[in-house]
Amino acid sequence: MAFPAIDLAVTRRVAEGAVFVLAEQPFLNGLRQVGLKGPFIVILAMLLLLGLRTVLPGRHRICAPHKPIFVVTSFVAGQLVVEILKPLIGRARPRNLLEFGGTADFTPVWQFSGQCADNCSFPSGEAAAAAAGLSLLVLFPERLRLTAAIILTPMLMMIAVNRVLFGAHFLSDVVIAWLLTLLAMTSIWKWTGQHARDTGAPANGSIGETRPARTRHLVPSAKRAPSRSALLQGRGRPFVPAAGAALPATGQGLGSDSPAADVEENIFYQ
Repeated sequence: MAFPAIDLAVTRRVAEGAVFVLAEQPFLNGLRQVGLKGPFIVILAMLLLLGLRTVLPGRHRICAPHKPIFVVTSFVAGQLVVEILKPLIGRARPRNLLEFGGTADFTPVWQFSGQCADNCSFPSGEAAAAAAGLSLLVLFPERLRLTAAIILTPMLMMIAVNRVLFGAHFLSDVVIAWLLTLLAMTSIWKWTGQHARDTGAPANGSIGETRPARTRHLVPSAKRAPSRSALLQGRGRPFVPAAGAALPATGQGLGSDSPAADVEENIFYQ
Protein backbone atom coordinates (compact mmCIF):
# COMPACT_ATOMS: atom_id res chain seq x y z
CA MET A 1 0.00 0.00 0.00
CA ALA A 2 1.37 3.41 -0.99
CA PHE A 3 -0.15 5.28 1.94
CA PRO A 4 2.85 5.07 4.34
CA ALA A 5 5.20 6.81 1.92
CA ILE A 6 2.52 9.32 0.89
CA ASP A 7 1.63 10.09 4.51
CA LEU A 8 5.19 10.96 5.45
CA ALA A 9 5.86 12.86 2.22
CA VAL A 10 2.78 15.07 2.65
CA THR A 11 3.48 15.67 6.34
CA ARG A 12 7.07 16.67 5.68
CA ARG A 13 5.87 18.98 2.92
CA VAL A 14 3.63 21.02 5.23
CA ALA A 15 6.13 21.15 8.11
CA GLU A 16 9.19 23.33 8.46
CA GLY A 17 11.49 21.12 10.42
CA ALA A 18 9.52 20.15 13.49
CA VAL A 19 7.03 23.03 13.27
CA PHE A 20 3.71 23.09 11.43
CA VAL A 21 3.65 26.82 10.68
CA LEU A 22 0.24 26.78 8.98
CA ALA A 23 -1.35 25.95 12.34
CA GLU A 24 -1.03 29.65 13.19
CA GLN A 25 -2.61 30.91 9.96
CA PRO A 26 -5.79 32.93 10.86
CA PHE A 27 -7.86 31.81 7.88
CA LEU A 28 -7.13 28.14 8.52
CA ASN A 29 -7.94 28.57 12.20
CA GLY A 30 -11.24 30.18 11.27
CA LEU A 31 -11.93 27.30 8.90
CA ARG A 32 -11.31 24.86 11.70
CA GLN A 33 -13.84 26.65 13.89
CA VAL A 34 -16.40 26.15 11.15
CA GLY A 35 -15.57 22.44 11.14
CA LEU A 36 -15.89 22.23 14.91
CA LYS A 37 -19.11 24.21 15.39
CA GLY A 38 -20.83 23.46 12.11
CA PRO A 39 -21.98 19.92 12.97
CA PHE A 40 -23.68 21.06 16.18
CA ILE A 41 -25.48 23.87 14.35
CA VAL A 42 -26.62 21.49 11.61
CA ILE A 43 -27.90 18.88 14.07
CA LEU A 44 -29.84 21.51 16.05
CA ALA A 45 -31.34 22.83 12.80
CA MET A 46 -32.45 19.35 11.77
CA LEU A 47 -34.03 18.72 15.17
CA LEU A 48 -35.83 22.05 14.79
CA LEU A 49 -37.17 20.96 11.40
CA LEU A 50 -38.49 17.76 12.91
CA GLY A 51 -40.07 19.73 15.76
CA LEU A 52 -41.75 22.17 13.37
CA ARG A 53 -43.16 19.27 11.43
CA THR A 54 -45.08 18.13 14.50
CA VAL A 55 -46.71 21.52 15.14
CA LEU A 56 -47.40 22.85 11.63
CA PRO A 57 -50.46 21.75 9.64
CA GLY A 58 -49.93 18.80 7.33
CA ARG A 59 -50.03 20.77 4.10
CA HIS A 60 -47.29 23.18 5.29
CA ARG A 61 -44.63 20.67 6.26
CA ILE A 62 -41.19 21.95 5.33
CA CYS A 63 -39.66 18.70 4.07
CA ALA A 64 -40.03 14.94 4.30
CA PRO A 65 -39.08 13.78 7.81
CA HIS A 66 -36.66 11.09 6.71
CA LYS A 67 -34.29 13.73 5.31
CA PRO A 68 -33.48 15.55 8.58
CA ILE A 69 -33.26 12.13 10.23
CA PHE A 70 -30.76 11.08 7.56
CA VAL A 71 -28.63 14.19 8.17
CA VAL A 72 -28.55 13.71 11.95
CA THR A 73 -27.77 10.00 11.78
CA SER A 74 -25.01 10.64 9.21
CA PHE A 75 -23.16 12.90 11.64
CA VAL A 76 -23.73 10.53 14.54
CA ALA A 77 -22.65 7.44 12.59
CA GLY A 78 -19.47 9.12 11.34
CA GLN A 79 -18.40 10.08 14.84
CA LEU A 80 -19.33 6.66 16.19
CA VAL A 81 -16.98 4.98 13.70
CA VAL A 82 -14.23 7.44 14.65
CA GLU A 83 -14.59 6.88 18.40
CA ILE A 84 -14.44 3.11 17.94
CA LEU A 85 -11.35 3.08 15.71
CA LYS A 86 -9.23 5.75 17.43
CA PRO A 87 -8.34 3.76 20.59
CA LEU A 88 -8.49 0.46 18.70
CA ILE A 89 -5.80 1.40 16.15
CA GLY A 90 -3.82 3.69 18.46
CA ARG A 91 -2.04 5.67 15.74
CA ALA A 92 -0.02 8.69 16.92
CA ARG A 93 -0.59 12.09 15.35
CA PRO A 94 2.10 13.53 13.03
CA ARG A 95 3.05 16.29 15.47
CA ASN A 96 3.64 13.64 18.14
CA LEU A 97 6.22 11.71 16.10
CA LEU A 98 9.91 11.73 16.93
CA GLU A 99 10.66 13.32 13.56
CA PHE A 100 8.52 16.33 14.45
CA GLY A 101 9.53 16.82 18.06
CA GLY A 102 7.33 14.22 19.72
CA THR A 103 7.99 10.85 21.36
CA ALA A 104 5.99 8.37 19.24
CA ASP A 105 6.96 6.23 16.25
CA PHE A 106 5.28 6.38 12.86
CA THR A 107 2.93 3.48 12.05
CA PRO A 108 1.14 2.81 8.76
CA VAL A 109 -2.61 3.20 8.47
CA TRP A 110 -4.75 0.27 9.72
CA GLN A 111 -1.83 -1.12 11.76
CA PHE A 112 -2.57 -1.78 15.43
CA SER A 113 0.24 0.05 17.14
CA GLY A 114 -0.60 1.17 20.66
CA GLN A 115 1.40 4.36 20.10
CA CYS A 116 -1.58 6.35 21.32
CA ALA A 117 -4.15 5.64 24.02
CA ASP A 118 -6.44 8.66 23.73
CA ASN A 119 -7.34 11.29 21.10
CA CYS A 120 -5.42 9.40 18.45
CA SER A 121 -4.82 10.21 14.81
CA PHE A 122 -6.76 7.56 12.87
CA PRO A 123 -9.36 8.28 11.65
CA SER A 124 -9.98 12.02 11.63
CA GLY A 125 -13.13 13.04 13.48
CA GLU A 126 -13.32 16.47 11.85
CA ALA A 127 -12.85 14.94 8.41
CA ALA A 128 -15.67 12.49 9.15
CA ALA A 129 -17.91 15.39 10.19
CA ALA A 130 -17.02 17.25 6.99
CA ALA A 131 -17.97 14.21 4.91
CA ALA A 132 -21.26 13.94 6.80
CA GLY A 133 -21.95 17.52 5.72
CA LEU A 134 -22.67 16.16 2.24
CA SER A 135 -25.89 14.75 3.68
CA LEU A 136 -27.29 18.30 3.53
CA LEU A 137 -27.62 17.91 -0.24
CA VAL A 138 -30.79 15.84 0.21
CA LEU A 139 -32.54 18.95 1.55
CA PHE A 140 -32.15 20.80 -1.75
CA PRO A 141 -34.64 20.42 -4.60
CA GLU A 142 -33.32 18.16 -7.34
CA ARG A 143 -32.91 21.06 -9.78
CA LEU A 144 -30.50 22.79 -7.35
CA ARG A 145 -28.72 19.75 -5.95
CA LEU A 146 -25.85 19.67 -8.45
CA THR A 147 -25.14 23.38 -7.97
CA ALA A 148 -25.20 22.94 -4.20
CA ALA A 149 -22.80 19.98 -4.47
CA ILE A 150 -20.35 22.01 -6.59
CA ILE A 151 -20.31 24.75 -3.93
CA LEU A 152 -20.44 22.59 -0.80
CA THR A 153 -18.00 19.78 -1.63
CA PRO A 154 -14.81 21.91 -2.01
CA MET A 155 -15.60 23.71 1.25
CA LEU A 156 -15.98 20.43 3.13
CA MET A 157 -12.80 19.05 1.58
CA MET A 158 -10.88 22.14 2.72
CA ILE A 159 -12.15 21.62 6.27
CA ALA A 160 -10.92 18.02 6.16
CA VAL A 161 -7.53 18.67 4.56
CA ASN A 162 -6.99 21.54 6.99
CA ARG A 163 -6.23 18.94 9.66
CA VAL A 164 -3.28 17.67 7.61
CA LEU A 165 -1.88 21.20 7.33
CA PHE A 166 -2.03 21.53 11.13
CA GLY A 167 0.00 18.35 11.65
CA ALA A 168 -2.98 16.84 13.47
CA HIS A 169 -3.61 14.03 10.98
CA PHE A 170 -1.99 12.12 8.17
CA LEU A 171 -3.56 12.26 4.72
CA SER A 172 -4.73 8.65 5.08
CA ASP A 173 -6.59 9.58 8.30
CA VAL A 174 -8.62 12.10 6.34
CA VAL A 175 -9.23 10.05 3.20
CA ILE A 176 -10.32 6.91 5.04
CA ALA A 177 -12.51 8.93 7.42
CA TRP A 178 -14.32 10.29 4.36
CA LEU A 179 -14.71 6.85 2.80
CA LEU A 180 -16.00 5.22 6.00
CA THR A 181 -18.47 8.04 6.60
CA LEU A 182 -19.75 7.96 3.03
CA LEU A 183 -20.16 4.19 3.29
CA ALA A 184 -22.18 4.62 6.50
CA MET A 185 -24.25 7.37 4.86
CA THR A 186 -25.08 5.11 1.92
CA SER A 187 -26.44 2.44 4.26
CA ILE A 188 -28.37 5.00 6.30
CA TRP A 189 -29.94 6.54 3.18
CA LYS A 190 -31.12 3.14 2.00
CA TRP A 191 -32.71 2.50 5.38
CA THR A 192 -34.35 5.92 5.74
CA GLY A 193 -35.51 5.92 2.12
CA GLN A 194 -37.09 2.49 2.50
CA HIS A 195 -38.74 3.56 5.75
CA ALA A 196 -40.13 6.65 4.03
CA ARG A 197 -41.61 4.54 1.24
CA ASP A 198 -43.12 2.12 3.74
CA THR A 199 -44.80 4.95 5.65
CA GLY A 200 -45.95 6.76 2.50
CA ALA A 201 -43.82 9.89 2.99
CA PRO A 202 -42.97 11.88 -0.18
CA ALA A 203 -39.58 10.77 -1.49
CA ASN A 204 -38.51 14.11 -2.93
CA GLY A 205 -39.95 16.60 -0.46
CA SER A 206 -37.37 19.38 0.01
CA ILE A 207 -37.09 22.60 1.95
CA GLY A 208 -39.41 25.22 0.51
CA GLU A 209 -41.64 22.68 -1.18
CA THR A 210 -45.07 22.49 0.47
CA ARG A 211 -47.43 19.61 0.04
CA PRO A 212 -50.48 20.60 -2.01
CA ALA A 213 -53.91 20.05 -0.54
CA ARG A 214 -55.76 17.05 -1.82
CA THR A 215 -58.52 17.88 -4.31
CA ARG A 216 -61.22 15.75 -5.79
CA HIS A 217 -61.56 15.82 -9.54
CA LEU A 218 -65.10 15.21 -10.71
CA VAL A 219 -65.00 13.35 -13.99
CA PRO A 220 -68.26 13.39 -15.91
CA SER A 221 -69.61 9.94 -16.53
CA ALA A 222 -69.41 8.66 -20.07
CA LYS A 223 -72.71 6.83 -19.59
CA ARG A 224 -75.78 8.86 -20.56
CA ALA A 225 -78.91 8.94 -18.50
CA PRO A 226 -81.67 6.65 -19.77
CA SER A 227 -84.02 8.27 -22.25
CA ARG A 228 -87.60 9.16 -21.34
CA SER A 229 -89.00 6.50 -23.64
CA ALA A 230 -86.84 3.86 -21.97
CA LEU A 231 -88.05 4.94 -18.53
CA LEU A 232 -91.69 4.75 -19.62
CA GLN A 233 -91.18 1.35 -21.16
CA GLY A 234 -89.47 0.17 -17.98
CA ARG A 235 -92.62 1.13 -16.04
CA GLY A 236 -94.83 -0.87 -18.37
CA ARG A 237 -96.40 2.12 -20.13
CA PRO A 238 -96.67 1.75 -23.90
CA PHE A 239 -94.90 4.27 -26.03
CA VAL A 240 -97.35 6.21 -28.28
CA PRO A 241 -95.95 8.91 -30.56
CA ALA A 242 -97.76 12.24 -30.85
CA ALA A 243 -99.99 12.78 -33.85
CA GLY A 244 -98.04 13.97 -36.86
CA ALA A 245 -94.68 13.31 -35.25
CA ALA A 246 -91.91 11.72 -37.27
CA LEU A 247 -90.85 8.20 -36.35
CA PRO A 248 -87.20 7.29 -35.71
CA ALA A 249 -85.10 6.28 -38.68
CA THR A 250 -84.46 2.59 -39.31
CA GLY A 251 -81.72 1.17 -37.07
CA GLN A 252 -82.03 4.08 -34.61
CA GLY A 253 -83.29 2.85 -31.26
CA LEU A 254 -85.44 4.87 -28.92
CA GLY A 255 -82.68 4.83 -26.32
CA SER A 256 -79.92 5.91 -28.73
CA ASP A 257 -77.10 8.09 -27.46
CA SER A 258 -77.01 10.21 -30.62
CA PRO A 259 -78.16 13.86 -30.55
CA ALA A 260 -80.73 13.10 -33.23
CA ALA A 261 -82.43 10.62 -30.92
CA ASP A 262 -82.75 13.26 -28.20
CA VAL A 263 -84.43 15.69 -30.63
CA GLU A 264 -86.84 13.02 -31.81
CA GLU A 265 -87.76 12.05 -28.24
CA ASN A 266 -88.61 15.68 -27.47
CA ILE A 267 -90.91 15.73 -30.51
CA PHE A 268 -92.54 12.45 -29.45
CA TYR A 269 -93.52 13.85 -26.03
CA GLN A 270 -94.91 17.27 -27.11
